[in-house]
Amino acid sequence: MAGWPAEFAAAAFATTASGRRYSNQYRLLFEVRDAWIRSLKEYLDMLHACLVFGAPPAVPGNGEISR
Repeated sequence: MAGWPAEFAAAAFATTASGRRYSNQYRLLFEVRDAWIRSLKEYLDMLHACLVFGAPPAVPGNGEISR
């Protein structure tokens, strides 16, 4: 028997120690089965997070770093 999906929306707002502003929206998709969370997928703007926090985003699939 397949589990049932649940969706949760959230937003985060912060200012880093260097003064950069972080504002991102999240979507969390859960699969719940037998009263347990069986899987979780998180969606957010990774480019924004990487630019604010200083980590270079990786390009999926080729292992190269994009700046």
